[in-house]
Amino acid sequence: MKTYCKRKDVSDVAFVKESISEFLLDRLDKSNVAKLFAYYNGISNTKSRKRINDSKEFVEDTIKCIAADISKNIRNRTVVDHILLVTPNEPLVKYVEIVDGLSGKKRELGIEKLIFQLYETIIRDATKEMFEAKIGEYQVASIKGRGQSYGKKHIKRWISSDPEGTKYCGKADVQKCYPSMPHDKLKALLHRDLRKSDMLLYLFDTIIYLYDYANELLGRNDCLGKGILIGSPVSKDLCNYYMSYLYHYINEKLFEKTVRRGKEKLTRLVSHVMIYMDDIVVFGGNKKHMHKAMEMIVAFTRDFLGLVIKPTWQKFLVSYKTNQGKTKGRNLDFMGFVFCGMEAFYRIYDGTKKRLKRVKVIVRDSIFLRGRRKFSKLIKKIKNRRTVSKHYAMSLLAYHGWIKNTDSFQFQSAVMWKEIIGIASDIVSRSEKGKPYTCDKYYQKWRTLYA
Repeated sequence: MKTYCKRKDVSDVAFVKESISEFLLDRLDKSNVAKLFAYYNGISNTKSRKRINDSKEFVEDTIKCIAADISKNIRNRTVVDHILLVTPNEPLVKYVEIVDGLSGKKRELGIEKLIFQLYETIIRDATKEMFEAKIGEYQVASIKGRGQSYGKKHIKRWISSDPEGTKYCGKADVQKCYPSMPHDKLKALLHRDLRKSDMLLYLFDTIIYLYDYANELLGRNDCLGKGILIGSPVSKDLCNYYMSYLYHYINEKLFEKTVRRGKEKLTRLVSHVMIYMDDIVVFGGNKKHMHKAMEMIVAFTRDFLGLVIKPTWQKFLVSYKTNQGKTKGRNLDFMGFVFCGMEAFYRIYDGTKKRLKRVKVIVRDSIFLRGRRKFSKLIKKIKNRRTVSKHYAMSLLAYHGWIKNTDSFQFQSAVMWKEIIGIASDIVSRSEKGKPYTCDKYYQKWRTLYA
């Protein structure tokens, strides 16, 4: 059985410093960084903030001091005491309820004290080798270079190039994946894959213990023994790692065994699978096989992972157009994209005739409408010579990722989408460089476009 990160020395000062430096340098303007620096230098928060702004040497020396302290506590196995001792007035974990701006769902974020986040950052960087090895090729959430556009590209390719293998689709969603993840099962898998790295196992056991300890302090007894924090430095990697066991089960174990004339035959139940954090999509060419596959996925998720698939899981015929132009089946709505199967056609490759299918990809209606409203509001602000904030421009740029990865050329041309996105990018760029906002400049650009 393969193990990862064998005997890795997580307490190495150089490794700790490298790991926490990037995390802290990206957050120097945050108040909790000033508090942590104040604690390590024995000064007030106000003085700490002033020295952070004025002196790079102060920042560098403090990071070295923090790295040395963390390294010592990892070696001495006193991480719990260290986390509780540093900045004692800061809550261990603070829970905040937010509404996801894109999906509209309510989510509960867990915000740890900064020193706790630094330990999680170290764990994340130290176990990068394991995460990269275990997480599947088509697990597409929160992984650099493998986001929604990567997932969209491959689903479109599957439906287009393999119409028979993507005739039916199964879609499922894990119910409250982050808050429901059982600690005992998560630790068992970590101990299985990291059994030759005592130091890493100690750190994982420590942070999982502190999740429970924080819930106990807050009287959240119903949350004991389960859950990881949404928004923590290591949570997305832990979730992808945990769900990778389901991904590999679907890829390697979903077979139906049949015996005919004394010969045993294994038939693969699904042809393609993709997992977007806790959303699962599988494709197959047989309706009965698809139903059996979905039942096996539900059972494995419940029995092995200790998670629950929502009872609203779906199995449906993927949309296509008949020769008469009628649309049959359903479009697939996944990752904010809607995949619309169109008419079939044929191509000849190396003398072999192959059946293909055209696929149109559009943005989910709710996302498109919100992006369109932001787009119109930005134009209105420029037209009326009002200041567009960096935050607002960035929020519009977030929608650009969906629009540019869809078949929406006519829409983009009609409203001059790319040109206005260029203005939003310029607003963000100038703001980050400390340059002033110029109403007249953007007004003239608008006049040129819409004259």
